[in-house]
Amino acid sequence: MEGCEHIPGRCACEHHETCECDQCEAEAAAAALPAAAVASPAAALPDPAALPLARKWVVWISRPPAKGSLRTNEICGSFATVADMWGALNFVRVDAISLGADLCYFAEGVKPTWEDNAKGGRWMVGVTITNTAGVLIPANVTAARATWETICLGLFGGSFDDSGEAVGVVASRRGSIYRLSVWTRDCHSPTVLPLGERIKACFLEQRLGGRLEYAKHGADYGDTIHTITV
Repeated sequence: MEGCEHIPGRCACEHHETCECDQCEAEAAAAALPAAAVASPAAALPDPAALPLARKWVVWISRPPAKGSLRTNEICGSFATVADMWGALNFVRVDAISLGADLCYFAEGVKPTWEDNAKGGRWMVGVTITNTAGVLIPANVTAARATWETICLGLFGGSFDDSGEAVGVVASRRGSIYRLSVWTRDCHSPTVLPLGERIKACFLEQRLGGRLEYAKHGADYGDTIHTITV
């Protein structure tokens, strides 16, 4: 408290029964901590490098095909702990994805291709990031980035899906749209619809509108299994 002489246990300025100066409050807070934490504050905090995730995830970059060639998928790294997860999320931010490219995080052993997920499908939604003149809409870019990170954290941390049904997330830049998708192992699994509701909650949190659609990989355009309006 400003103007209060520090006398432990008693307020010298006589405005309070007990002293509320910054020093006394700090001493009271320290007294409430375990002895190990007072001696070494770091000892009271878990080491992020020692906190394992339920699954190991692989970072992929999918690049658009050059003329006369096929699309390429390149592994850029992997992570299996909380610390490494944050490193991966900061590796390439979703708003830095180049036009036509995909940023993918997939469970180890699963490739970001329809052929490797023949029985699966994906939830997908687009976020418009430019106006009709092609100028970026900063608020939409920020909201899309926050939504993407929330989806990733929910998936990697297991709060989105503890059944292992969700196998990957993909962020794509297509023209004026960021396309965000979550891939699942089995398009007929009963866990697909609850997963869609959790994705919807991420969009509502950022006040983003849109239409979540779930379709089997390789399905014709418009041939959806589930639709959720955000």
